[in-house]
Amino acid sequence: MNKRFNENGTANRDSLFHISISSFGLELTEELRSAIVRKIGRARQYAPDALGAIVDIEKVGAKRAHDQIRVFVRYEVPGYDVIAEHRAHEPLTAIDLVAEKIERRLRKRKTAFLAARFGRLGRPVRIADYCASIHEGESSKLAGAAL
Repeated sequence: MNKRFNENGTANRDSLFHISISSFGLELTEELRSAIVRKIGRARQYAPDALGAIVDIEKVGAKRAHDQIRVFVRYEVPGYDVIAEHRAHEPLTAIDLVAEKIERRLRKRKTAFLAARFGRLGRPVRIADYCASIHEGESSKLAGAAL
């Protein structure tokens, strides 16, 4: 596995995450690029194992409309990728809203993963724990019925 290292020889986690930005029919200014990197990169706290993100920003129509700018984001994570799309009048507004959608979906994915791993009580779940309690309950019912 290729890792990039800092000056002090430690691996840099942020260098492994790459955000690919494409724009169609719209000039990609430095302000817009930094906003995309800041807002889409912020969602990485919910998916530290993410491999990268692909951001497509495009101007949909030639006429001015309230949904003229379309932003599409694909977050590459192990398993199914997380995607979100939003249309707005301004590019920064569309980026804000699509970043919120991505964060919400990644948070939901992380919560579902932790719930499946730790269960309701916050400890690892074993199927044997439930099977033992079911069999004990049945044996006590059978003993009570025999009396």
